[in-house]
Amino acid sequence: MKRLVVTLWLASIGASTYAYTRALVERSHATGKSQLHIFLTSGEELFIWHQAPGWFYPVLWPLSILTFVLTIVYARRR
Repeated sequence: MKRLVVTLWLASIGASTYAYTRALVERSHATGKSQLHIFLTSGEELFIWHQAPGWFYPVLWPLSILTFVLTIVYARRR
């Protein structure tokens, strides 16, 4: 059970990191600004989640809920 929970946490973090990085790169190419500039600026340029890959939200929400539920179950069994 512990391995499953750890694997799900790593998958959740990995999916989020991948999608954020991909969205950052796409936003950089679309605006012609550096990735560092987009990462460090505030306002609308910082909100790049709408450019996340199409699979991101349908995968992230169930994965996050499953991870949360299994973490609770694992913690209660200990």
